[in-house]
Amino acid sequence: MNPVRMKSRRSMALAAGAMLIVLFVGSVDSTRADSMRVGDFWYNNFAPIEYADGVLVFNIGDVEQNKSLADIDGLKMDNYPTLALAEEAIKAGNHKQALDAFKSARVKAQETWLQIWLDARILPLLDKTGQGMDAGKTFLTMVTNKAPQSLYIENPPIRSVRKATKDQKLYLQTQFKAQMKKEMDASKKKTPLWYALEELAEAADPSQAGNPTNVAVAQEGAIESEIPLPYFLLQGSSDPVTKLLARRQYDRARERLSELVKTAGTGKTSQYLYQLGIADLYQAEEAAKANNTEKASKLYKDAGLKFMRVTIHFPRSKVAGPSLIEAALIHVKLNRKDIAAKLIKQADESVDPDDEVLMKRIEKIREMINA
Repeated sequence: MNPVRMKSRRSMALAAGAMLIVLFVGSVDSTRADSMRVGDFWYNNFAPIEYADGVLVFNIGDVEQNKSLADIDGLKMDNYPTLALAEEAIKAGNHKQALDAFKSARVKAQETWLQIWLDARILPLLDKTGQGMDAGKTFLTMVTNKAPQSLYIENPPIRSVRKATKDQKLYLQTQFKAQMKKEMDASKKKTPLWYALEELAEAADPSQAGNPTNVAVAQEGAIESEIPLPYFLLQGSSDPVTKLLARRQYDRARERLSELVKTAGTGKTSQYLYQLGIADLYQAEEAAKANNTEKASKLYKDAGLKFMRVTIHFPRSKVAGPSLIEAALIHVKLNRKDIAAKLIKQADESVDPDDEVLMKRIEKIREMINA
C-alpha cells in the first residue's frame, strides 16, 4: 500500500478517534444530572472534588466552591438514583419512604463525605420512626467518621433509644460509655459530645421504662417536648437550652445557660430567666414527688422569683405570658390561690391563643385554682 495513503488513513482514524473522545467528554458534561440543594435553590452540574474537616470542595459548572456539609440540604446524583426519591418522599411527608431511599444510597456510598451526609439524614428519620438500635449505631458511626458535630450533636436519638429492647439497650449503653471514655481521654474534659453520649447512655439504661411520659403536643417541625413549653420556643430548633429542657435535662440546661450569658446581649435576658425558672420549677416537681419538701419549697420560690422578674422587668417579652402562667402555678403550690387567679387572668390575656400547649396549661391551672 502506498505509504502516503496509509499515513493519510491513519491520520483520519486518529482524528476520528479524537473527535469521538471530544464528543464523549462533551456529552458527559452536557447531560450531567448531579445537583445540590441549599435552602430551596438547586445548583446544577454539581461535581465534588475533595472533602476535609467537614467542608466539601466542589464545582458548580466550571466554578470551584466549598460548603460545610451542614449547609447542603439536598442532593440528586446519577450514581445514587434513590436520592431523588428521598427528596420526593420528604416533600410528601413520607418518613419511611425517605428513610428507605436514603438507606439504599448509603449502602452504595463509597465517598466519606457522602456517607456522613447520608447518616445525618438517616439519623433523625430513625429516631422519628422509633428505631432505637439503628439510631444509636448511626450516631456512633458519625462520631467515628468525625462528622461535623453540628450535624448530630444537638439532637441525639434519645426518644428512640428509650424504646429499644432491654438487650439492645444493654449493647448500646456499653458502646456509648466506651465512646464517653474515649472522648474524655482525648479532650481531658466534659465536651458537648461527652454530654450527648451521657444522655444516650442514660436513655439506654435497661432498667428504665421504654417510653417517655407526658409528651407535650407540638406542631410539625417543632422540637418534641416532654414538658409543656411555648410553641415559639419549640420552633427554635437551633436553641440548645430549649432542647435540653424539652428532654428534662435541667442541670445541663443550666450549664449551657451559664455559658451563653457570658457572650449574649441583654436582649436574651428575659428568655434566659424564663428557662432558668422552668429548670427550677420541674426540679421542684421532682423533689415534691420524692417527698423532699424543703428542697421543693426552695426551688418553687426560686422559680417564682425568676418568672416574676420577667413579668415586671420585661413585660413586652414573648416569654412574659408564659412566665405569668408558671408563676400562677407556683402560687397554687404555695397555697396562694388568690394571687394565682389574678396571674392566670393576665396570662390568658397575653399569650398567643393559637398556642395549644399554653392554652391547655392555662385551663389546667384554672381547674387547680377552682378545686
